Amino acid sequence: MKYTQKEIILNVLKNATSEYTVGYKLEKVSTEWGWLGNQAGRRLRELENEGKVERKLIGHYVHYRIKKIEPIKASMYRPTVKIELQRKLI
Repeated sequence: MKYTQKEIILNVLKNATSEYTVGYKLEKVSTEWGWLGNQAGRRLRELENEGKVERKLIGHYVHYRIKKIEPIKASMYRPTVKIELQRKLI
């Protein structure tokens, strides 16, 4: 199966040993899923715009990782309006 560059990048970031991966290490490199060429940096920026990848500037280099999904907290769905306010309106 032939993977797209975006799929290759996502696979590399999922299997990375460290939390963040330096952007230049994802360009002009052969992976087990396929070759990442010069356009890998552009594909990383596109993935960031799509919300699939997080970007962080550390020193002079940009680091990337898969965007972490925060679990939904039950407290987010508690009503914020008290019943007393509704009684005053009646």
